[in-house]
Amino acid sequence: MTRIHDNYLDCTFYMYADVVAAKEGSLYGGTGFFVGVASRHSDRVHLYAVTNRHLIDGKNLALRVNTKSGTHEAIPTSDANWIRHPSEDVAVMPVLDLDAQFRWHFVDTREFVTRELSAKLGIGPGDETYMVGRLTKASGRQRNTPVVRFGNIAMVSSLDEKIAHPKYGAQESYLVECRSLSGFSGSPVFVISSSPLWLDEIFKLVLKDRYVSTTSLPILRIPGRIAGPFIAGQCGPFFLGIDWGHVPLWKPIFEQDQLTPATDNRQFEANTGIAAVTPAWCILDLLEREDFVKNRKEDDDKYSKELESAVVLDSNEPKPDEVFTADDFMDALKKASRKLSDEEKSET
Repeated sequence: MTRIHDNYLDCTFYMYADVVAAKEGSLYGGTGFFVGVASRHSDRVHLYAVTNRHLIDGKNLALRVNTKSGTHEAIPTSDANWIRHPSEDVAVMPVLDLDAQFRWHFVDTREFVTRELSAKLGIGPGDETYMVGRLTKASGRQRNTPVVRFGNIAMVSSLDEKIAHPKYGAQESYLVECRSLSGFSGSPVFVISSSPLWLDEIFKLVLKDRYVSTTSLPILRIPGRIAGPFIAGQCGPFFLGIDWGHVPLWKPIFEQDQLTPATDNRQFEANTGIAAVTPAWCILDLLEREDFVKNRKEDDDKYSKELESAVVLDSNEPKPDEVFTADDFMDALKKASRKLSDEEKSET
């Protein structure tokens, strides 16, 4: 696993019951993260807060976000602001604006693992993962200090093998061995695919240079020097999904002889270290709701009109259709280097 970029730390926030609990750093609550949907305008993004439905239903409605000055501020929200997934443990809230004081980043939806991308990359057991979230014993007093837990996919998501949820029934989930604990609910989980990369697919799948990390990569970028049908390497990170819980292992409590089970059949929970992760495409289901899509279009249209009515600068800059082409350059060069007439010579 290579060093992860700090942006993955800045995309997270902590969830608390209220502003007071957020400022005091209560042990209760969980994690959330920002997601960005691309706008028609390259300088803008449609921002959403994402966390678990069970955190919102549990009335954890305050977001604690880091500031650029090295502290944190709490942002209160209302239960009505959050849109729940009808069956999965996911909730989403549109974020209209974040004050300039906040230090934040977002997970781009173009980095989401979809069913199609998962199949093409062959994402499966053994692929490396990391989860960014809140460790309650080290969550930070002055500012949020997210912890990164590393691991591997233990079981791929399957509609035929859903995981039992204590509140919302069977959930479509990846099982990821990354030592999840209480408090990491709502954490984003990322994956790096280690499958061989077929050359005819790599250019279709790789959106940004950082998505591929391999010692063979320079060969891929030099025409005529590709030496095989595929290269072995790593592709990622991609956003795999959101942590909603960890798989318990219940063990019986014995009497003093350590052989006889307790008469009341009491048990204690041992953590298997395996996290249940709702796939990224379930979050996309929410983000592609008709009202969200409509709101994004209206927001983009509004911004387009604002640009049209913007004040024009007085500088004498060429218009887009007045591009100085290579032919224009040659014409100008001919004019500048033409022979002077006798009359012109006498004037110089």
